[in-house]
Amino acid sequence: MKIVELVWEEWHLEHIAIKHKVRPREVEEACFEGESARVLRGRGRGEEKLYYILGKTLGGRYLFIVVKPRGKGKAKVITARDMNDLEKRRYSIL
Repeated sequence: MKIVELVWEEWHLEHIAIKHKVRPREVEEACFEGESARVLRGRGRGEEKLYYILGKTLGGRYLFIVVKPRGKGKAKVITARDMNDLEKRRYSIL
């Protein structure tokens, strides 16, 4: 999936900022700037499609981002958090 624009909802912005201490700018950086992001097919419920993005911010923070496709290269951000060690290893070999 080629993502060219992220779509944000207020609830998700608050959740990501409060629970995971991730700023929207960091998510945008991890997806579109710096080292190339890796997009993987995730697990959705039933017919729902989700994608996982493994990316690195310009400041060196490794992020695990979950998005839901919205058509025409758009994806709604569901959550974002720091990658765990396994995800960092996966990011480095993909």
